[in-house]
Amino acid sequence: LYSLAMAMNGLIIFITWTDPRLNSPMYFFLGHLSFLDVCFITTTIPQMLIHLVVKNHTVSFVSCLTQMYLVFCVGVAECILLAFMAYDRYVAICHPLSYAQIMSRQVCVKL
Repeated sequence: LYSLAMAMNGLIIFITWTDPRLNSPMYFFLGHLSFLDVCFITTTIPQMLIHLVVKNHTVSFVSCLTQMYLVFCVGVAECILLAFMAYDRYVAICHPLSYAQIMSRQVCVKL
């Protein structure tokens, strides 16, 4: 399941960053959301698999603190990105004629 999730997110990242036809803000944000998902999965799953295989069930304080910090940071970044994606869809639905001006590539990069 871990490998499948990594492969699918990697495929989404590769397609959205290399295909020039997918040059809209929606796909820009989708590629970055997949990247954050890869970061989130990489932060949690390998450590869990190690602790399932190894009989020693103790986790060092530094390891626990580092993992909690990374999960929190990636989670916050993902929530912020989802808010930007919601704003992008709001602009696309409510202001379709001025969508290209409001959500330009420069605005997406600044967000």
